[in-house]
Amino acid sequence: MWQRTAWEHQQIDSIRQRNYFTKRINFSSFEEEAAPCLSSEEMAWIKTKQNKAAQLLDRQSQHLTDLKRRGFLTDFRHVALQSIITELYTEQGRSERIKNSPLPRQYATSSAIFILIFTFLLPFGMLKEFEANGPELIWLLLPFNLIVSWVFSLMEYTGDYSENPFEGLINDVPIQSIVRTIEIDLKDMLGESDLPKRMKPVENVLF
Repeated sequence: MWQRTAWEHQQIDSIRQRNYFTKRINFSSFEEEAAPCLSSEEMAWIKTKQNKAAQLLDRQSQHLTDLKRRGFLTDFRHVALQSIITELYTEQGRSERIKNSPLPRQYATSSAIFILIFTFLLPFGMLKEFEANGPELIWLLLPFNLIVSWVFSLMEYTGDYSENPFEGLINDVPIQSIVRTIEIDLKDMLGESDLPKRMKPVENVLF
């Protein structure tokens, strides 16, 4: 999900933010995470694939079919496990559609243009209202205009960054923390003692 796409934010502040947290958080790569779970042959095989997550789910489905054929799984358990893989594949597809389907650019562009026009015309529309309270209070138009303009600009800014929740920025979905929590729970269920540590916030930011 953290692979960069062409429409994600590449402004100077976004790049600076990524570089800042990359130096302070160990964002492990796919190879580092998959190596303890896959054989050397499987690692060489998965490196040739584009959608590694989908290929791993397909390989797990093949293993379940093989276990069923060899008699290690009953029909009920085989169907139940295949249903879990299907659900994982469905959730992965939903996340990929969010990642790879940006909102129409005409919507984002027109919204920004309309807010600029609104903030420019706002003081002219409120001038008579403040002037009616007395010439000595007309200066209140300036802070009022700044506050209202800031609110609308902040809403546009928040909406713009919320369109892409998997960019690796501070306001994104904490993917690594969610994955690490699932990993700990699964290993704990399997009875493993060497459990990884939970992700901790860095500078009050949880990734």
